[in-house]
Amino acid sequence: MTLDPRDPAMGAQLVAARAAGRLPTPGLPPQTEARAVWVGCGESYAVWRLEAGGVSLSARLPFRPPEQMPRPMAAEFAALRLVPEKVGTRGLALADDDHNPFGQRYLLTTWTPGRVKPVERWGATDFERLAVQLARLHALRRPQAGLVDQPITPDRVNQPTVIAPNPVNQPVPAAPDLVADFDASLAWWRDHHPAALAQPEWSRLAQLTRRFVAARAEAGGRPRQFSLIHGDLEATNVVFAADDWPRLIDWEWAEYGDPARDLAYVGGRAAAGPWYVPMDQTQIVAFVTSYVRAAAARGVDHDLDRLLARRDAWEAYNHFFCGLHRDQRQAAQPQTYPEADLRALRQGLARLVAGA
Repeated sequence: MTLDPRDPAMGAQLVAARAAGRLPTPGLPPQTEARAVWVGCGESYAVWRLEAGGVSLSARLPFRPPEQMPRPMAAEFAALRLVPEKVGTRGLALADDDHNPFGQRYLLTTWTPGRVKPVERWGATDFERLAVQLARLHALRRPQAGLVDQPITPDRVNQPTVIAPNPVNQPVPAAPDLVADFDASLAWWRDHHPAALAQPEWSRLAQLTRRFVAARAEAGGRPRQFSLIHGDLEATNVVFAADDWPRLIDWEWAEYGDPARDLAYVGGRAAAGPWYVPMDQTQIVAFVTSYVRAAAARGVDHDLDRLLARRDAWEAYNHFFCGLHRDQRQAAQPQTYPEADLRALRQGLARLVAGA
């Protein structure tokens, strides 16, 4: 029986496996004693830091079975192999099934030191530097959206993506349609969690958010090219290194997609909790303008107004389904989140979409 990666005993098991040669540790000095330090866990992975001789790497160990992973581990690893130097975590080694000397799945990455900055402490320089980092990442482009390990095929069926608590190993559409995706995700929620959407507040927000997403998506149009994006760039997935430059972590949702998505999730007018930085319209325009300028320096041109419109659509789209998901988790496991943060998220979303 494999050990739950969240079990405190996993640290000793990682160290023993490394010493016995059953776990590769690229970059760690050989013949040097290692130690394992618990970092934490997210929606799918437990994370341990392996350190030896002053060098560290990150061991991401999934606790969900493969059929319940949001994306295949191989797709995340393929993205991590492309991340530019000093933009964020990079992939080192992958075992996406249990048939390996370690005996269970793992994804080893570089260790990205830094601190998550409280949302109230983000300033203009932070957003300017994040814009530069995203422009570096998004310079990796191709003409079709999809998981990084998905081939470009002209006949791939364009199916909507479902935003749900456990969207299982689904394909990413070749040309995302935000309204179709919103409708498909809403249908999933109605089928699987009808009580959540039956609440008057969420029922009203569903109508207002769809109208807002449709209007802003129409104004923004479709991207002409699709960039390598992080895909879940909330403020908690940005760490600031010793040089005070942002680095991106937790790439579970990475794909080739709309770069406006990465510009939307980190913050905006519907800010709440530790996840989203509060920004007014002037700050949003300044951030996206910095990004357009940094992208142009790399030979990638964007229409500012269209990019801003798509950014708005993605902000509402994400905050609606993430808010619904967090409320559903809170109902199942009380005190998962502070109630004030959940309430602020709903209220911020309501203000954002009210003028649609």
